Amino acid sequence: AVLEYSSSPLKVLTPKNNAQFFFSELNEGKQAISVEVIGGSENLLEVYYDDLPFLQVERPFSFKIPVEKGEHKLFLICGSTEESIDFSVK
Repeated sequence: AVLEYSSSPLKVLTPKNNAQFFFSELNEGKQAISVEVIGGSENLLEVYYDDLPFLQVERPFSFKIPVEKGEHKLFLICGSTEESIDFSVK
């Protein structure tokens, strides 16, 4: 079955908007936040992390971002659709 990408809105499954993560010195270097995104009108997702270009990923939209203390924003562009979430690391 062919999935109709354009029929479903761009949506971040994880992490949830305003999620809080905790930095652990024990696993420093191994820590990463998994991001999963569904929907969107194109097969390429542009990812901006704290307003800087971070990466471009093809379907399935699944990638990891670093765990860095502070307030962060993830901004995603897929074709003509955009989505953003905020999260923090303590």
